[in-house]
Amino acid sequence: MAKKDLTLVRVLRFGDEGKDVLAVKRMTSRAGVDFPKQVKEDGKFNERFGRKFETAIKRFQRKRGLI
Repeated sequence: MAKKDLTLVRVLRFGDEGKDVLAVKRMTSRAGVDFPKQVKEDGKFNERFGRKFETAIKRFQRKRGLI
């Protein structure tokens, strides 16, 4: 996915699914908040906003002073 292909149009929340969730997961894995690089499981990527991702997002927000 190229940067030009990414247009976030919704606020992501726990339980959401989709390509936008996967895109943010990929960005989060590069943000230095101890979230693993996304790899395929059973031939596809996990596009679900789950607990581990929620924890990583909260770490990112604290690290950057965000609410």
